Amino acid sequence: MAPALVVCSLGFHNRYRFPNPEVLARYAALGTLILRTDRDGAVHVRIDAPADDSLGSIRARSERSPAPLRPLSPARRAPAPAPR
Repeated sequence: MAPALVVCSLGFHNRYRFPNPEVLARYAALGTLILRTDRDGAVHVRIDAPADDSLGSIRARSERSPAPLRPLSPARRAPAPAPR
């Protein structure tokens, strides 16, 4: 699995110490955009999914980032299971 976007919904100074740094490192190694509500504020995600079930587009931005919605690489879907 190689997600294009990860959104971590976290409270400021959360006592559980989430997210785990090892998990974040794995996402970063995949080139995944990581947005965290504790650092980035509110997160806005827009997913455009065509009616024909082809890969759509994903755009994301955060409250504390003045940049417009950033287009991400096309949605990466897991391969369909092999027929039985």
